[in-house]
Amino acid sequence: MDIKASVDGKNIPNLEDYRVQSPLFNFTLPENNILDLPPQTTQAVSDGNWVFLMPLSEGNHTVSFNGSLRNVSNIETNDSGYAFAVPYGWDNNVTYHLTISDSNNGANNSLFSFNQQKTDAQNMPGSKNKTHGDGNSNNGLYLLSESIENRLEKASAILELTSKLPDMEHTSSFSSPFNLSINGIPLYADMEKRQIAKQLLSKYSEDLVSVLFLMPNGTVYMLEPFERQLNLTTSDLSFRDYYKGVINTRDPFLGNVITSASSGLKQVQLAVPIYDSKDNNTLSLKGILAAGLNFETFNEMLQKYISLTNQEEKRIVLVDGNGVKVADSNRGLSSKNESFANLQGFRNAIDGQSGSITETINDTKMIISYHPINAVSNSWAILLIQHKGDAAAAADPIANFSLDNTDLPKQKQ
Repeated sequence: MDIKASVDGKNIPNLEDYRVQSPLFNFTLPENNILDLPPQTTQAVSDGNWVFLMPLSEGNHTVSFNGSLRNVSNIETNDSGYAFAVPYGWDNNVTYHLTISDSNNGANNSLFSFNQQKTDAQNMPGSKNKTHGDGNSNNGLYLLSESIENRLEKASAILELTSKLPDMEHTSSFSSPFNLSINGIPLYADMEKRQIAKQLLSKYSEDLVSVLFLMPNGTVYMLEPFERQLNLTTSDLSFRDYYKGVINTRDPFLGNVITSASSGLKQVQLAVPIYDSKDNNTLSLKGILAAGLNFETFNEMLQKYISLTNQEEKRIVLVDGNGVKVADSNRGLSSKNESFANLQGFRNAIDGQSGSITETINDTKMIISYHPINAVSNSWAILLIQHKGDAAAAADPIANFSLDNTDLPKQKQ
């Protein structure tokens, strides 16, 4: 593969000399793998890591990377299942805008901050352009938004891969006894699907708190943990946004925050369609696999961001497409239902903008820094809230500030 890089417009030569090449390792493809390749063990390499050690002066700098693959030739293999895979979007130019500051100017100053702009990748199908504002706060929010998006994409990938397992595609077991009183099939019916759901919850507990299988008409077939299935107030979830989203888009869909009438807890469902892999022409829908996301993981991400950036006097919230809070940097307020839909900063972020704005909240002037989140198929936002003026911040830390709005109406789960 070929890679080119430059710093402030000056090309860096002889990049091969800086490459840190990973050793070869054995990679095993099991039976019935999603690549539809024969089971085999082959050698693989995780490549593409480079290290650059170059002193940069204080101020603003631009670092650009661009990679491309060389033509592969003279491959000697007798295996008809030979395959070569590369990262999606590798040929995109990536630019980092760095700001280097002197750490001696203050204990709370960062050594550097950067804003990454994927100049070509931004225009790829399915991605939304983000307009970046200036300032370290927005650079930090950009990095945080990337972490949150990666977390959401990870959960989506887990569900998509799971949906392609033969036991998930196999729906002849729909003949299992459906019991309206328990909102689905009994605990020991269709154990293959239920066991897969339990394994997901065990292995990915930081990401998922529940796994739901819906029939094509939106009727609950199975829910894990089983106690949640018993507590459902209805077995018909065809009215849910995530169900409608999957039906309308035929793609993974992330819903907005809802409040369970049975548990009183906030939740968000990520759903993916399950199609018959043998019927690619008509994309016959076999069911919908959904999972409840773990809000505590997002709370911890925001809390860690505040701690690492020494901004304990500020508050940062993650909100869904309706402005409803998903996560909070303030542990004491994380479970409180709040809506930020009336803030102009929220509306700007949902429109794909990043920046800061002064707004009056509860008769107090606040600075709202905002940044959009590409939440799978949805648009979310992160908002950093601080007092306008250091004196006000010292007298009343924004970390304890709460919106004076009523709790969200409870919805059936």
